[in-house]
Amino acid sequence: MIELRNVRKTFDARPVLDDVELSLADGAVTALLGPNGAGKTTLLKCVLGLVRPSDGSVWLSGAPTDGAGVYRHSIGYMPQLPTFPPHMTARELFEMVDDLRGYDERPDEELVEAFDLRGELDKPFRILSGGTRQKVNAALAFRD
Repeated sequence: MIELRNVRKTFDARPVLDDVELSLADGAVTALLGPNGAGKTTLLKCVLGLVRPSDGSVWLSGAPTDGAGVYRHSIGYMPQLPTFPPHMTARELFEMVDDLRGYDERPDEELVEAFDLRGELDKPFRILSGGTRQKVNAALAFRD
């Protein structure tokens, strides 16, 4: 479970998140909806450890997250628009992310099959269709 407890974030004097309390269940898919500038991206960056809250805390499985980001391998995140290096192949992207997360198996065969990526693994990301890019993005997010 991911919990945000009294999370506040300000940039300069401008408040972006104000006393956010949120619990996200394990195994759930969650969508954040709101108008532009509502703080959705900032909230996600706090959860991922890319931005530190000005106040409050983020908890994962009952423990506060640390500044080192060790907990991140437990969170699957799928950005709206993936911005991976265009020259890298899908296989190289899987390997790079797996190396960052400390996984040995490459790539996750179950996800490759589920997203029908077998024939796309050795193509540069820049030539993949938008839908195939999103499939690669999803397979990376669902990797556990």
